[in-house]
Amino acid sequence: MITYRQSRRQWTLASSLLIFAALLIYATGCESKKDPFSAKNVAPAIAEFFFQPDQNLPNIGEDSLKFKAGEQYKLRIEYNDPEFASSETQTLEASFDFVSGSGTFSHDQFEPIGTSGKRFRVPATFSDDVLFSPDASGLVRIELTLSDGVKSTETPARTSAIFFENLAPIPSFSSRALNQVNPYRFEFNPSTSRDRDGTIESYIWNFGDNTPTETVLNNSVITHEYNNAGQYRVILKLVDNEGKIDSTEQAITTSNQRPVANLSIDPDPSTGKAPFTITYNAGSSFDPDGSIASYLVSFADGSTAQTVSGSHTYVADGSYRVLLIVRDNLGLADSTSKQIQVSTPPNAVLNVTPRQGAFPLEVDIDAAASNDPFGGDLDYEIFIDNQLTYTGQNKVSHVFDTPRVSAYIVRLRVTSQRTGLSDEASEAVTVKNTPPVANFTFFPTKPQATVDIRFDASTSFDPDSTDAITNYQWNWGDGSQPQTGAGLVTVIHEYLNDGEYLVRLTVTDRFGGTSAKTDTVRVSTQ
Repeated sequence: MITYRQSRRQWTLASSLLIFAALLIYATGCESKKDPFSAKNVAPAIAEFFFQPDQNLPNIGEDSLKFKAGEQYKLRIEYNDPEFASSETQTLEASFDFVSGSGTFSHDQFEPIGTSGKRFRVPATFSDDVLFSPDASGLVRIELTLSDGVKSTETPARTSAIFFENLAPIPSFSSRALNQVNPYRFEFNPSTSRDRDGTIESYIWNFGDNTPTETVLNNSVITHEYNNAGQYRVILKLVDNEGKIDSTEQAITTSNQRPVANLSIDPDPSTGKAPFTITYNAGSSFDPDGSIASYLVSFADGSTAQTVSGSHTYVADGSYRVLLIVRDNLGLADSTSKQIQVSTPPNAVLNVTPRQGAFPLEVDIDAAASNDPFGGDLDYEIFIDNQLTYTGQNKVSHVFDTPRVSAYIVRLRVTSQRTGLSDEASEAVTVKNTPPVANFTFFPTKPQATVDIRFDASTSFDPDSTDAITNYQWNWGDGSQPQTGAGLVTVIHEYLNDGEYLVRLTVTDRFGGTSAKTDTVRVSTQ
């Protein structure tokens, strides 16, 4: 008999299994459909959130935008929800919160939620510009949060921009005295004035001497004459295209200004070896309020000149400062200088004897005539075919024990211990191979057809004791194949028919030198 408690326990166990199976099926279905309630759901990710810069305001900065009432500004937004990346129907909730400032957002894919103008139903994936209209100028700082219904972006995306109203123009001008005799004439140049977000409509000048102001519609240079010596407060006021005004001032004095010394040296850079000749020119020197009355050029080697241009030669190594002093017509002076460096390299002198001959060829390499014109010690390096072979020696003997077609290059490099400068010289050395001498005899000297003839090349030789014949080639003159080989000093050959045959022996040594000998073999049945 089954008791009530037993039947209840069985029912409870069956119910638990059914609930667990239902939950497992639900969870599996959520995961396969990428439901936000899935255990693996992740929050939407915001990749970009920033105000698009105004390319017409390069001097303002990317975080600043010029405010105009009712104008819309582009706010770049890019985000993605991995669960709904391929969904065209699923939406997210976007919330815009103002940390500072206020305004409205709009986009044809953003559906407002409520009337706050800050919450929207938006696509699951988005990459575009949203239009933003600020309510007023000033700092706007916005935070963006996205939610898929379960998870929200952990940290809101933030962006900010300063919406500024029309900026005042920036006045700036330079002044220059054109003369210092009555009337004192000055030149004013406002070309460095600028308007960062528009254009300058007018330049209003007040010269500080109770003369009427002067209005100019462009940034052209303007001149003014003062009838009395003294100091004057010159004011430049600018008005931009939106009516904003700013001004600057500068004090000018109707008194003598210093001349400006300018000096050019040719060659430039002025570095060379002695004797080193330079040409100088002070012709671009000027006096802003008069004229240049005198020039004095000091060459730092005891020589001077008083002409506006000329030349000078340095005959010894050294570092020289060429100094120019100019004085204006009222006695004020200015100076400038240029540096001259005279460094003379050593002279590399190379003598190789002999420069050609048969190998092994011993040559004398002599660099003793090399010198430093100003008495410095030298370091010596001798290269054979770009291979450093000898150092610290100015006379050596060298043996070339291998002949070749191209010449060997002997190169000398000497370096001055005084200046560190170097000079080089080189010579070509031709090392020739003496060819071997071919010679042979044969027996019998009057052979008959089909009789073996013994040819002997043992009297061939190579005149160089370090060389040797490495190959013998016999050409029989009867149309048969030549015989070639290293050991064919003695060979046997027979002729099948009577006649005269021209036998040629060619010998080759190990460096490719060759020579040949020919002889006539007369074959007869007699």
